[in-house]
Amino acid sequence: VLVIPEGGLSTQLEKMLRATGAAVPDMKRILELNCEHALVEQLRHRHDKDGKTDAWVSWIETLYEQALLVEGSGVADINRFARRVTLLLEVAASQS
Repeated sequence: VLVIPEGGLSTQLEKMLRATGAAVPDMKRILELNCEHALVEQLRHRHDKDGKTDAWVSWIETLYEQALLVEGSGVADINRFARRVTLLLEVAASQS
């Protein structure tokens, strides 16, 4: 899940302010992970084994952007997000 830093505006309030034309500073959300989730364990294992590879960074970016979409925010580059998801699906399909 994504959480708002202390003192930050909720996603809904940000949207309402932007809709009125008010200047709203971009606020980065904090990605909170369930460390016991199988995906997080696999990502940790992959990082311990291979370090910070381009593929690993791509997985983390995809996870973060997925959380943005779930909370109702958009992603900066939806085409880039879709390409990464497609690549992940291709890799998963080739391993099954």
